[in-house]
Amino acid sequence: MLVEITNRIEKIELRLDGLDKKLSGLARQNQGNVQVNNGDLSVLDSRLGELENRFNAHLIDYENFKNEVYNALKSLQEQLNDKVDFNKLAELERMLMDKINELSR
Repeated sequence: MLVEITNRIEKIELRLDGLDKKLSGLARQNQGNVQVNNGDLSVLDSRLGELENRFNAHLIDYENFKNEVYNALKSLQEQLNDKVDFNKLAELERMLMDKINELSR
């Protein structure tokens, strides 16, 4: 399960990197094509700015999601490790009780 989640996160990172490169390319293309209409930037430049803002918001959301997944997996692993330790402790207790019973006979 951990490997599958890690693979999915890596795929998402690759897609985000690709989108970032496309967005940067569009921004570079548009730099020479900015037209001023009554003191405002062109519609294309405005739309590109909106896309960049949305993309950056998605990057932040993605990083938060990734951190939540890793923290949840870490917590789960710690819980499993604690359970294993508890089982070992119970086994040790049984062994000691058996030894005490043997000695008391």
